[in-house]
Amino acid sequence: MSIRTEAFTVTGATSGADVKHAGIQSVEGEPVKRLIGVYLRVSAYNAAFIRCYQGQTIKQEAYDNMFAGYAAIASGTDFNGELLAGFDVDLVLTVGNPYQVAVSATGTATTIRGFYKFEQAD
Repeated sequence: MSIRTEAFTVTGATSGADVKHAGIQSVEGEPVKRLIGVYLRVSAYNAAFIRCYQGQTIKQEAYDNMFAGYAAIASGTDFNGELLAGFDVDLVLTVGNPYQVAVSATGTATTIRGFYKFEQAD
C-alpha cells in the first residue's frame, strides 16, 4: 500500500451556489482507494462554506475563515480556535461515487487549493 495525493483547485462563484471539484473515486480495473483526508487552503475570508460531498450528501462543512490562507489575507479571521488543515475522512471509495470538495461564496468568490490524501495498493 502506498500513500498518495491528488491536487485540486476550485474557484467559487459569486452566486452562492456550490462549485464542486470533479472529486476522487476508485476506478474500474485499479486497486480500490481509501481516502484518508482532504487538506486545503483558501484565497480569502468571504464567509464562504467549504463542503465535502459524497454523491448529493454533504459529509463535512466549515466556513472559509476556519482554514489558513495560501497567500497573505488582509482581512482577519474571527475564528478563535486553531485553524484547520483540512478534513479527516477515512472512507473506502467506490467506482462511480466520487468524494468531492466544493466552495460556495456570497458576493465574492473564494478559491481553494488543496489535495486529497489516499491509500492504494501498488
